[in-house]
Amino acid sequence: TTDLTKLKQLEDEKLEALAKAESLQRSRAQDATEHCRQMEGFIDITCHEIRNPLNGILNNASLIKDALNKREEAYKHLLSLVTMEKMKDNSSVMFQLDDYLATVRTILDEDAECVDGITMCAKYQLVITNDVLQLSKL
Repeated sequence: TTDLTKLKQLEDEKLEALAKAESLQRSRAQDATEHCRQMEGFIDITCHEIRNPLNGILNNASLIKDALNKREEAYKHLLSLVTMEKMKDNSSVMFQLDDYLATVRTILDEDAECVDGITMCAKYQLVITNDVLQLSKL
């Protein structure tokens, strides 16, 4: 009977150790799940905070681009008027207007290039932000 008592005691100790191990495993799994949830929440908030200004940048760049398109139309109209006047009279005023038009053309081209650069960079940053957000959900 002593051997059976010791065997029973050893069996109880093994079951108790197994129960403790299972409890520890469950606790670690819950901790890992909570950590993942917190990381996902952090990445969600971070991406949201990055995305909001990017949308503002893209919207404002779009507004500037629209304004540049209106200036472009005004430039073309002025150019056609100057061209018609040149046919009538070849005065020095027309040459001054030509210089002015060339300057305006250069400014329009530079502004359009800047807006295109802003738009391209903001869109690229938005793609990166969306990719990070997607990866965080895996």
